[in-house]
Amino acid sequence: MEDLPEYLRDECCKHDRCIPDLIGLDGRNLSTLISKSEYNEKRPVGKKWILMVLIGIGVLVLGENQYQGSDLSYMYSHVIFIVGLFLVAAFGVALILEGLKHRKQFYHRHILQMNQLYSKYMNNLLILLILLVIHFFALTYLTVEIAEVLPLDKYRENYPYDMVWMAKEEDEAFAEKLVRKYDGNMTELPMIRVTTYYGAQHIGVSASEYEKLTGKDVNLSEREILVGIEDSEYQKEKKITDEDYLNTYSFLFTGKYQEDMAEISHTDPQYLYDIKDIFTQNVIGQYSTDQWHENIIVFSDTYFQKQWEAMRGDDQEATVLRLFTFSGKRKENAWKELSEYQKECGVKNDSDTRMESYLYGTEEYLIGQKMRVLFSLSSKLFLMMALFISAFFVNGIKILSELSGYERRYEFLRCMGMKQKQRRKTIRFETQMLSDIALFATVMMGIVYVLSYEWRCASKDAGSLDVTFWMYWILIVGIYLLADRLVQWLFAQYVIKRVEKGND
Repeated sequence: MEDLPEYLRDECCKHDRCIPDLIGLDGRNLSTLISKSEYNEKRPVGKKWILMVLIGIGVLVLGENQYQGSDLSYMYSHVIFIVGLFLVAAFGVALILEGLKHRKQFYHRHILQMNQLYSKYMNNLLILLILLVIHFFALTYLTVEIAEVLPLDKYRENYPYDMVWMAKEEDEAFAEKLVRKYDGNMTELPMIRVTTYYGAQHIGVSASEYEKLTGKDVNLSEREILVGIEDSEYQKEKKITDEDYLNTYSFLFTGKYQEDMAEISHTDPQYLYDIKDIFTQNVIGQYSTDQWHENIIVFSDTYFQKQWEAMRGDDQEATVLRLFTFSGKRKENAWKELSEYQKECGVKNDSDTRMESYLYGTEEYLIGQKMRVLFSLSSKLFLMMALFISAFFVNGIKILSELSGYERRYEFLRCMGMKQKQRRKTIRFETQMLSDIALFATVMMGIVYVLSYEWRCASKDAGSLDVTFWMYWILIVGIYLLADRLVQWLFAQYVIKRVEKGND
């Protein structure tokens, strides 16, 4: 009795039912009240297990290295992260428990609350692993992906024009009439369609026209080209060094996509170009969901002029790029009239399955983009909710399967004189303990993960994460933690009522 916490020795048991329970011990040690699986179980003890924690940290470092690599290694890194996190959490908690035993006052005061860890540590490891995996994906990958797309309408400022129209020269009269009728503005420049070997269509312009459009000094000769990748998240120009981009844009066809393009050899010098630079930009806006379509290819003036002249007489090729801006409600009416004209008289793709169009309305495109983002957001929120519920059921089933043990300990503590408030607090702590450990570990891992994500974005020339991202990330993690705390508290209240009912 001397080793028990002080609050267990404050008063004698006054309930008659306790007397036969204690007499029934018949001289046996109180530890016989512990179930056989709890009594016989062992856990990692000793400072030698620090080595396993260090190995876990090393595995996390390896995972970080893989995370910054290719797309394939990026996927593998998540498995490596989980292994490292489990090693650090499992053996780190064991070392902490060992250290707490040397703090006698703290140890005696909280031994009942931490009984599950001290007596059933190995059995709890499997549950801990499952909770770590569930919370890991919820608080790392999903939180980052959700925060990345919020808010849904953040891209409008990176679209300088209301409408982008690739048309023929003879459409000029209609375009000027449209601008006068709806009091708009139009920027017009020569263009040609440019197609990559896999069939993606882009916008080709001359160096001099590109200079007028952007104010950027361009000096190209012969078959030199610049490639501007339109970026809806554009903040500042960033050079792209990815080999995939270099290989893709060094082999180009002038003109819109034709079926026989697929049969042309990729070594044919007629279609090879010297890429002077590839960079992100925001000249007309991003009208491609994957950034592999509708980018701007800048040719030297002499080369562009030759190609443009060859296409001017072809009614199936667009040779003029017209960029419109309108104000207020006029924009909607102008778009309706321009869409009808394009449908009747404009240049079209040979197939309706093409991803590209010859007319883009910014508002319509962004509405579609917002719907795509909303679907992506909804699916990720659904996955996060599913993971959250799974974690609750894993912990809940484990607690309910041990309900008889809780009832037995609750009755014993009541007989020993512990007040009801303290008994409830003990049960509440035990039911939430594993979930809290897993949450703490995964939140720390989540911080490391999001910092790794920012590093990956910077290394991929995608820019750094802005304040808005961090605000949404913190908000999502905060809501997840608050929801978990509320659900765990409500479940603990349910367990308390079940235990007290079983001891009536």
